[in-house]
Amino acid sequence: MSGFDRDTIRARFQAEREAGRAIYDALCGTGITAKMAARGGADMVTTHDLAYFRMQGLSSMAGYLPICDANELTLEVGERSMINVVDRCPVMAGLLCVDPTRDMRRFVDRVAAAGFDGIMACPTVALIDGKFRGDLEETGMGFGREVDVLGYASSQGIYTKAFCTSVDESLAMAEAGVDNIIVHFGNSSGGTIGSQTVMAEDDAIARASDVCDALASEYADRIVTCHGGARALADAQAAGKISGAIGIGGANGCTVFCGMMRALPPMFPKVMVTPVAATAAVQWYVAESDIAMFPTISDIVMNRITRSIMENAAHAVAAMARSWEDQRARTEEAPPLIGVSSFGNLQAAVDRITGQLQAAGYEVMHFHASGPGGKALENLASRRELAGVIDLTTSEVTDLLTGGVYSAGPDRLTGAAKAGLPQVVAPGAIDHTNWWVGECPERFRDREFYQYNMEILLMRTNAEEMAELGAMFAERLNRSKTPFVVLVPSRGFSQHTIRRTHDLDGNEIGSWFQPETDRHFTDAVGDKLSAGELKVMDVHINDPEFADACVAELRRLMDRT
Repeated sequence: MSGFDRDTIRARFQAEREAGRAIYDALCGTGITAKMAARGGADMVTTHDLAYFRMQGLSSMAGYLPICDANELTLEVGERSMINVVDRCPVMAGLLCVDPTRDMRRFVDRVAAAGFDGIMACPTVALIDGKFRGDLEETGMGFGREVDVLGYASSQGIYTKAFCTSVDESLAMAEAGVDNIIVHFGNSSGGTIGSQTVMAEDDAIARASDVCDALASEYADRIVTCHGGARALADAQAAGKISGAIGIGGANGCTVFCGMMRALPPMFPKVMVTPVAATAAVQWYVAESDIAMFPTISDIVMNRITRSIMENAAHAVAAMARSWEDQRARTEEAPPLIGVSSFGNLQAAVDRITGQLQAAGYEVMHFHASGPGGKALENLASRRELAGVIDLTTSEVTDLLTGGVYSAGPDRLTGAAKAGLPQVVAPGAIDHTNWWVGECPERFRDREFYQYNMEILLMRTNAEEMAELGAMFAERLNRSKTPFVVLVPSRGFSQHTIRRTHDLDGNEIGSWFQPETDRHFTDAVGDKLSAGELKVMDVHINDPEFADACVAELRRLMDRT
């Protein structure tokens, strides 16, 4: 049904570029997501085996394993589920161009005859490095093979696009006649199937800039795109072009759309319609944001029930959008908002800090240090939605170090520093790692523990980890653009100082209160800190004097900034 020739596609994309609009390429693994993407305004729809596997709840990396015929799968999914339902934009096929079992030029002809409007190289060897990449290159299954196949498709009047990870790869594809150079930054992140390690934003921007600069002189007519959905959506919101955002999809769509919406500011209307909303995995998609999730009850297929759910979601986001401007006006008139990280075993300190701040005319927002809370704190601080931070409960850094279940990721303790907000930081609850009961890794069997409740097992932080934590705190805080204070209570970092420790079999070992162990943290901070102030108090973290000092120090810093 699509039927777009190369000249038409190029003209459409060139018009979008000249109008200053982003070009949206929807990578879809099912017909319904392709159909909805096209209706939603996607400039093109692309399918390949990676997208198919994501729709099965698997990582994109499955597409790089020898578990199916990638090219036949793409042909079947596209021919039977997409070309026949998409008529508003071109439909492209992602091919394994280095397939040694086929004459790929003949297969390109077959794909074009099936009704696809364009070809791209995906899976691509551009994402493979090391010895394995070298072996592929030496045996004729390297990047040059992708250049050859796409060059042939271009010579046949077929629209082409290619993933590239360097200037050299981009120039090779452009010289072969490829129309669309896609700057690739690596695997997707987020959700339950994304990678944890991804390219830093600054590095991604530098790579894209280098490619654009290299193509500018001789290949200025080429379209350059990248994995930039989150940035494009955020830019549109910042420019006032949208008043809300809504997405629909399964595991793959939820990963993509929630990733884009998490880049939007808090309170901005955002809705996700997905069967994932009814699963325990929802926390990984919402994470630090305020996305409203609508479960579809069934998988995504149109019927009277799912249609009604989608209509409800559309009405909901429309109503949110209408109230968005009113909310912004009220926000501008609100008192300064202070972020306080919290935990139940530090409740005495949290309550006293909150009461004093409210009495002084501030609003207070608590962030429970269980992973998403820390991410939300960093997100709001980096956006300067907060006026200051009392980071009392920093235990998520311990879980980051040891692999515990309450890690907030590698950006913990960086948001306020990056934004130049005044902050007071304490080692609240860093004296333990959180594990699910029965799931503590075997390598920690000889450690000291306390079972907090039916679900959580606490592992006492040892001296070596305390020293590493001190170095991690200092390294992050040294980046701060404004003064800060690290307050350390020498008589204990949590309520658990009254507890006894046990081994995993329940046998008592000793006291949780171990000041000589905790001192390794203080010493490491003192050694590594090159900015801010370190103050040690001869009190327990839940003593009133410590809470009072946190508030006094923050107010002093705020008066200076």
